[in-house]
Amino acid sequence: MKLTSENVMNEVDHDKVSLAFGLFIISKMSDEKLIGYLNEFKEMFFDVLRDSRKSSLPKTDDDVVQQHNDTTIEKEIEVSAHRNMMDLEKQMIDLRTDKDSWKKIFTEKLKWV
Repeated sequence: MKLTSENVMNEVDHDKVSLAFGLFIISKMSDEKLIGYLNEFKEMFFDVLRDSRKSSLPKTDDDVVQQHNDTTIEKEIEVSAHRNMMDLEKQMIDLRTDKDSWKKIFTEKLKWV
């Protein structure tokens, strides 16, 4: 089906456009900037996980129990977040090898590029 002004809104998948825009922006960044943003995101991700986990535990006045809880949380976060970050880093490495990934989204459905 040919893309016309009448059916543009029906044919455009907004999620794919958003993904394509994100990939387009990433493709314009240098590898150093991308790694810097990844490291910044990693720190923020760890903080969010830590705060979420701490808020789910009951409050205690016992310092030993609190220290044990904090240690347990740090170990859980380290394992979980490390795995997530490894997956994300792999995806970012894959993206850097293919700077035109964003174009593929448009060529699949819309045949714009």
